[in-house]
Amino acid sequence: MKILGLSFGFHDSSIVLLDNEKIVYAVSEEMYTRKKHDFSFPLKSIEKVFERLNITIDDIDKVVYYEDNLLKLERILTFCAKDDNIDYLKDTINLWLSENRIDLKEYISNKLGIEKDKIFTLNHHLSHAASAFFASGFKDALIITFDGVGEFETITVWEGKDLDLKKIDSYELPDSLGLFYSAFTSFLGFEVNEGEYKVMGMAPYGTPKYLNKILKTIKIDKERKRFHINPEYFNFTTPTDRLYTKKFLEVFGKPREKELPFFTKDFQEFIPNHLTNEEINTLIQRNEYYADIASSVQKVTEDIILMIIENHFNNSFSKNLCLSGGVALNSVANGIIRKKIDPSGFFIQPAAGDAGSAMGAALFYAKKKIKLESALLGEEFDKNDILKAIEKNIYLEEVERIDDLVKFLEKVSQLLLEQKVIGWFYGRFEWGPRALGSRSIIADPRDEKIKLIINEKVKYREPFRPFAPSVLFEEAHKWFEIKNNLDKNAPENFMLTVTQVKEEVKDKIKAVVHIDGTARIQLVRKEINPVYYQLIKNFYEKSKVPIILNTSFNLKGEPIVRDPNDAIRTFSYSKMDYLAIYPYLIKSYWND
Repeated sequence: MKILGLSFGFHDSSIVLLDNEKIVYAVSEEMYTRKKHDFSFPLKSIEKVFERLNITIDDIDKVVYYEDNLLKLERILTFCAKDDNIDYLKDTINLWLSENRIDLKEYISNKLGIEKDKIFTLNHHLSHAASAFFASGFKDALIITFDGVGEFETITVWEGKDLDLKKIDSYELPDSLGLFYSAFTSFLGFEVNEGEYKVMGMAPYGTPKYLNKILKTIKIDKERKRFHINPEYFNFTTPTDRLYTKKFLEVFGKPREKELPFFTKDFQEFIPNHLTNEEINTLIQRNEYYADIASSVQKVTEDIILMIIENHFNNSFSKNLCLSGGVALNSVANGIIRKKIDPSGFFIQPAAGDAGSAMGAALFYAKKKIKLESALLGEEFDKNDILKAIEKNIYLEEVERIDDLVKFLEKVSQLLLEQKVIGWFYGRFEWGPRALGSRSIIADPRDEKIKLIINEKVKYREPFRPFAPSVLFEEAHKWFEIKNNLDKNAPENFMLTVTQVKEEVKDKIKAVVHIDGTARIQLVRKEINPVYYQLIKNFYEKSKVPIILNTSFNLKGEPIVRDPNDAIRTFSYSKMDYLAIYPYLIKSYWND
């Protein structure tokens, strides 16, 4: 039986194709449209996947959509009426009527040319929960979903056993931890549903000195182990340009401008020479304030997540834990969960946000459980695809072909040793927001300067943004504070937790150690990604360091590259030294 899971309509539209008990493809629409977090109907994804498999919509037995659209519309209409937001109410009704979204099955049927009786819908948070539990490989687990909002719910808690999911607790709007964090993301000058990870990256440059200010806006009931949003400070119920109110600004002051350079004492080399000392001091003080706010909101978020999980985990029949929803991508909080709760089994859906719900919808309807050990579930391109992309790009200057994979990896590892920054393209692309050694920018992790080079000259992004270490699984416990027996689908395999770097080795891998002495690690296993594993092993034999720096192969504001054309274009616009796209090694004209 072939089941197509769908997620679209808000952000991160995606499809998952389940063929009997196997996930054949899991891809996001943004990879094809090149619009980051694209929410449109995932038609291009479907067309490409069907083309790859040589199938048509007639071969699909069931289509499963990830949420209840009528219940979601009820929430929008309810809150619009309550808040007297007539303009948005009219716009919503007109949009839904014009696209026939009210009858969602009819809408999908028209888009795909499939019979309505083959289309099914689930609940938003049920899809989230299933995306984690049904892909975990666990017989039983406590499952918690954290996100902005589904239909009405924002957090749900489930007990999973065999093929059953039983909801035991939930939160509803406006009590949303995801929107709470997003409000501060907006205040700090970043885009909602995109810049939350930037807040995490900024937080270690500050201290949580404004906890009292944050706690004015949110009530934590320590006795009942629950939290509540103070609606005087936030607007989560009807859309506006921001998620906070005027009263919020009375507490926190002027929002950080979106393009304000991040000048702090740690980044004074980025300060333009034309500024006066007074202007420099003002900029540093402002950014230090915003970094302290980031640190404070991160700390409060961690405390709430830990409170909710501990409350249920301590009373759970299972000692396995599954997480999903956008907040489950908060890798710092996940590292704290690993350290303080340390479940027997711990699984986080690699595409934890709405994209992952397409997988949950397909698996739940099929009543199929899998153990997701690899996130390399996208398209793969052969040598002919790569050669065609190279031949039509007239700007490439020095292209070397090395058909022997052993020699190719040896050459790339030597270039890493020479501190070259390399675009790495190999195999199927990744499912979820993390680059896991298939569409990555890689470099030597030993020199701290390379971190600034990649941020400034390669990715054109904020200097405080950290980079991840891809580390050989067998060696990881010698460099990081982790156990040496983590499972193949533990969050550390998907770059979803932050952990402490061992004190004695911090100076050996400065480019992948964040300012607070932590790193967001990726365990690399030979049986899951053998080519990337061998590349790191080659570098290890040369450098005595079993780690390479890994960041996503994209420019600021763009999705990760998908095909050879994306890779060459992105490589050409950045100042990487080489593009390694087997069997070709392309030298940049920037590299003299």
